[in-house]
Amino acid sequence: LSHLTPSIVLFSIFTCVRGDLFVSVPAKLSVCVPLKSAITRWRPFVASISGVPPPDTAAGNWAPGVLSSLSSGFGDMLGSQWQQFYSSNWSQGMTHVLAVRDPLERLLSGYLEKCARTFLERRALKLKVDSHCINFWRQNVSFSDFVHKLRTEQRLSRGGRYIQHIDAHFRAQSSDCGSHNGFTHVLRWRTDPESPESSLHSQVMRLCNDLLRARPTAPISLTHCAASFPATWEVKGHATGSASLTSVYYDSPNVVKDALFLYHRDYAALKIPYPPWLAEMHPDIRQCLDRSAVASKCLQPSKS
Repeated sequence: LSHLTPSIVLFSIFTCVRGDLFVSVPAKLSVCVPLKSAITRWRPFVASISGVPPPDTAAGNWAPGVLSSLSSGFGDMLGSQWQQFYSSNWSQGMTHVLAVRDPLERLLSGYLEKCARTFLERRALKLKVDSHCINFWRQNVSFSDFVHKLRTEQRLSRGGRYIQHIDAHFRAQSSDCGSHNGFTHVLRWRTDPESPESSLHSQVMRLCNDLLRARPTAPISLTHCAASFPATWEVKGHATGSASLTSVYYDSPNVVKDALFLYHRDYAALKIPYPPWLAEMHPDIRQCLDRSAVASKCLQPSKS
């Protein structure tokens, strides 16, 4: 990808601890998607509107490949390549999208997939059976222990950047391509049956409408958008149903404080609204965050 000329390498997202940037030249669209933010839906969608069949990710096939022509294809860029892309002529005139998920919902989803499933469960779901929970070599570590370990390592690390160097499923969404400041659309989504407008489905449908208004000949249809991002989807594989479990896993104030310690900058930098359940379950924490200019003051662990 040295100068983004004729050919582009398609990298596996599992070869680098970074987010993913998907690019469709025919649709004049780029989408930056951190892991655990519906990346398994964005990748085939962007590939399909580019006329490129994506690897069969349901079968675990994320093998690298080479596309013959960026001008008629689909790119999947990792690492520092997103910086090269955004500064290149290829990106001019494109619609640049950032799709981010509520950080606490995303953290729980990552935990449920990577840490709470046993070897046999992962094999039955056709997921990588050798994947282990970051920082832990034993299965079924508790969510509170997991989040507290992340906070401890983040606090002790040089420059406080530990979270930026771990498994990409738990990296800050405001890092990598999420730190770009030239997005035309930012989709901030969460799963909330009482607020359907905040769902990924609703936000993608608004995006597709905007794309078609701007480019009526774009290779996109509202039917395909709706099918690619349905209003509901089955809890299986990478989908964990984490949104319905927040009251179970975030019942402790200290767990919430540990999680927000890791991701409060995502909420601020990406202007992600705090989820409604935070004020309902932990009003003291939510009110403190509203009042304080320094979020970390609100996130000191409570003494037991």
